[in-house]
Amino acid sequence: SNGAVEAVFSGSGSFDIEKLVLNGKQVVGAGKNETPWILIYKGFQGENPELKPEHAVYRGVQVRDDARAKTLVFTWELTLDYSPVKYPVRMYVTLPDGGELLQWNIEADLPAGWLVTDLKFPNVVIERPEDGRIITTEGWGVEKPLDIATFEARYPSHASAMQFLVVHNAEGAFYYGTEDRRGCGKTYSAQCTPTTVALSDAIPASAGWIADGTFRLPWVSVTGFTPKGWEDAVVRWYRPFTFTTEWQQAARLAQYPAVVLRCRRVGACQACDRPDVRCRPACRPVFRARAGCALVFLASLPLRYPLSRLPARTGAFCRDGA
Repeated sequence: SNGAVEAVFSGSGSFDIEKLVLNGKQVVGAGKNETPWILIYKGFQGENPELKPEHAVYRGVQVRDDARAKTLVFTWELTLDYSPVKYPVRMYVTLPDGGELLQWNIEADLPAGWLVTDLKFPNVVIERPEDGRIITTEGWGVEKPLDIATFEARYPSHASAMQFLVVHNAEGAFYYGTEDRRGCGKTYSAQCTPTTVALSDAIPASAGWIADGTFRLPWVSVTGFTPKGWEDAVVRWYRPFTFTTEWQQAARLAQYPAVVLRCRRVGACQACDRPDVRCRPACRPVFRARAGCALVFLASLPLRYPLSRLPARTGAFCRDGA
């Protein structure tokens, strides 16, 4: 716990998240998070097992208290071949001092000649919010009712232009994202039941992520909650991350700080009630102030399409002064 985040894990013979409180909101209860990872291996004889914590021996947790963060290292041991050697899977859950996001990472030791080909991580099951909705980053962003269904978004593609999902209602927004600065392929998923929402990330693994017999996921996933809503979640957590990626440069974006993008949730200028990109010039400052999403999506425009070369008006956005 650091004041903003309180995470309580099971101290018994198996893993579970007993309680997860993010910015004052309890989003997880006991008995729902016993399978935080799924790993698919490939052995040198063609073996292809899909393994979960239930197939392993749980060895408990160690605490690492660094200068700027505290990390819990959860360890499971797997039998992968006919040798007496046990191969550990280590899951890292890190809470930076003063941070609002819980960070997740995983690594697995391998026998010689073995690979991890796919994984689902982290699997986080939260309580289904009343009158909840889900936001995926299809196009410029799509919001849907949180019906009993499975929502998927494959990144990078039109179906997922950015690296996050948001589940929200009037009480606030739960943010599930990755901070993958390489932009590797992955599929975000939210499986909704009458009482829970199971969020996960299906990842095709690379052999290049193995070094010295250990597979390690080359990015962290993050989870957080803000009572101020989805706009605050994305502006506060996703936008700063984009400035650290290969495809983005904060200095260049600063030349165009007032780009206005269409958001299907807003839909129209709240001053003159016309479609956002066709509202009267005098209304645009009001629209920018109230839309709340302009800077969110500005952060994700790839530099291969510099704004100076785009037309002043398009079906998606208008530049400042256009």
